[in-house]
Amino acid sequence: FDKAFEGYDVVRKGGQDAKVYGKVNGFYFSAVQVPALSELVITINYKTDDYNLKQEIVQVFNNLKTQNKKLKLIEIKDYSLIIHQQVEATKKMVALLENVTKQMTQFLSIKGAGSGCGLCGGEGAEFYSINNNLNCLCPSCSNEIVGRFEQNVREKMMNKSKFVPGLIGAFVGSLIGVALWILIYKMGYIAGIAGAVAIICAMKGWEMLGGALDVKG
Repeated sequence: FDKAFEGYDVVRKGGQDAKVYGKVNGFYFSAVQVPALSELVITINYKTDDYNLKQEIVQVFNNLKTQNKKLKLIEIKDYSLIIHQQVEATKKMVALLENVTKQMTQFLSIKGAGSGCGLCGGEGAEFYSINNNLNCLCPSCSNEIVGRFEQNVREKMMNKSKFVPGLIGAFVGSLIGVALWILIYKMGYIAGIAGAVAIICAMKGWEMLGGALDVKG
């Protein structure tokens, strides 16, 4: 990543999931590796008054797709576009990321587009990690999202479960794991994962019928 984006305002985060974010050609962008899907999700923030630009972005993406068979699809929103790219080897991933990001941002620059908050297009955007996701937002939008997130957490903590419905839900949910355990046993195996499935399904059953997964659950 360091070599591919040398000379650009880019930050790389290590760990199991590769994350790259910063500015390329004046546009905020981020790229997050999703190993479970063998996918790289590239987000580029843009803003424009040209209502026809979305159609042109699709054309550019289709042209890139003919050169890069790993490109899967593109989502175009009002102030951001999200590109999904299939990846296998890390070296290929970096090279393809570099090519796609630079070409798309160069096109947007030529078209006179700007870059800002991914939700409203506002100025002063910065990168935030919210719920383990990278978001490039203005202070107003980031405060609103964090406020909603904290409110949801508070509401969940305040909710108390109903014991009898929760108990029934847990029992019914655990039957799924029991059925899986019997199926695996009939095949001549013993697998502890069936026990884990039973526990997870029991917890989900309690939450669905009991109303909340609290200490009682």
